Amino acid sequence: MEFSELTLRILLLFLPGLVSFTIIDQLTVHRSARLYHMLLYSFLLGSLDYGLYASLLVGISSLTSSRLEVKFFSSLVDSNQEISFAEVYIVSAVAIIAGLVVSLAVNRKLIYRIAHVLKVSEKYGDLNVFGYIMNSPASEWILVRDIERDLMYEGWIQAFSDGDEEHDELLLRDVIVYKNSTAAELFRSAVLYVSRQKGALLIEISGIPFTEGIRRESN
Repeated sequence: MEFSELTLRILLLFLPGLVSFTIIDQLTVHRSARLYHMLLYSFLLGSLDYGLYASLLVGISSLTSSRLEVKFFSSLVDSNQEISFAEVYIVSAVAIIAGLVVSLAVNRKLIYRIAHVLKVSEKYGDLNVFGYIMNSPASEWILVRDIERDLMYEGWIQAFSDGDEEHDELLLRDVIVYKNSTAAELFRSAVLYVSRQKGALLIEISGIPFTEGIRRESN
């Protein structure tokens, strides 16, 4: 398979976007990205990286009274313009920082928080309700019921599965295991791994109080 000179130039010039995308892909939880999503996000992130680099050059130029310019755009439209590999390396370094900052914003759900404040959207930003429950501060200490196996687990959430897996996986700390039907204590464990088919576990969050008064008013 042969690549045209233009294709190679585009791939090289948008290398920073790929760097940012790779960092974000590894540090955030999300659904599997399709090829066109990868290309689109890399293009957008690459534009962001070069935009940040251009802003940096403007700041340096204003302080030093020198004229610095981004060679990226001229290299992209003019095949006779040599690619500045030094510029690509510098923007790739900027791309690492941009990828880390975007990952932080995604993991902290900053966009959704701003949207909630502005009342633009009520979306919570997790992949599914399971992830939303597990990420809730109130659900650090939970009660998990496995009806099929007649077991009940009470403990702290250390880690949980996310994404599109077929199983719900929980890593619990300081766990007390009971017989669900009788509430008789069976044993205790410092660390316990639980894996069941999706929907097989019932999760109760003890940190959220039961609103009996509200329920009566609604009736």
